[in-house]
Amino acid sequence: MKAQTSRLQPASGAALIGILVLAAVLSACASVNSGSAPPTGAESGTQNDSPNEHAAARPDRGGPRAAPGPRPPPRDGGGGGGGREADEAVLITGLRGMGREPEVTPNTASPTASDAGSDAIDAMPKANFAFNSPATLELNQTTQIQLRVSLAESIDQLKAEIQAAGAIEAGQVPVSNRIEAKLTGMNFEIRSVSDDVQLLGSRHTTEWSWDVKALEEGEQVLHLSLTSILTVDGQEVRRSFPSLDRKIIVQVSAVNRASLMFGKYWQWLMTAVFIPLFGWGVKKLRGRAAAQPAAAH
Repeated sequence: MKAQTSRLQPASGAALIGILVLAAVLSACASVNSGSAPPTGAESGTQNDSPNEHAAARPDRGGPRAAPGPRPPPRDGGGGGGGREADEAVLITGLRGMGREPEVTPNTASPTASDAGSDAIDAMPKANFAFNSPATLELNQTTQIQLRVSLAESIDQLKAEIQAAGAIEAGQVPVSNRIEAKLTGMNFEIRSVSDDVQLLGSRHTTEWSWDVKALEEGEQVLHLSLTSILTVDGQEVRRSFPSLDRKIIVQVSAVNRASLMFGKYWQWLMTAVFIPLFGWGVKKLRGRAAAQPAAAH
């Protein structure tokens, strides 16, 4: 038994020594691989780097390395819509990485002219108006159309002040201190008696008047339009409202029709009727004059 134990002990010691030697060899190989020099320019397949590039690649050994700043967020590659926001995000991230907070400028932009004009239009007060609307007109005859607008007088008061002929209509319309009124229509001769653009006061009534002459027989249409004129931020803003369209029947009386026919066909009438009639009358008178001396003898 002792002989077998003595033989096992030398064998176990040899195995332990072999394991230690193998571990040392593996450790030496690992240290050699980690300490090997980087490949040269020829081995890497690139041209020799310039001295500046080598200097930039080597870390500065004179002092501690600076901590890298935070990485900026990726840009939005979906199109031009988010480019400005991405640039601002990169700038803010860079400033915060340097220990500085970006300055936030409040949005103090004034409203646009269109917004100001829309607000001014919404704030316009409503005024009462009344005008006469004749149902019929005589051809080539002139009639008067009156329009009265007021912020102070009622609709009934304005109706009572209309003196021109025809049915009187009334309503309300938003107004400014300057109003433009126009009366238009095909087959009419229209002459404005007052200025198209007039001031509208808070205590006075403003009146427009037109002389209208119908030029064609039948159903015709007159258009009455109102436009409010405002000044917003030094610019003129106009607010037009739907025109008041009224149908008018232009008729012709019997006397007027005879006059029209004579004016249109007078040459034919003179040739076909009046000249022969005149000749017959002259001949008749001459015959009577010749018969009177014969009867005397």
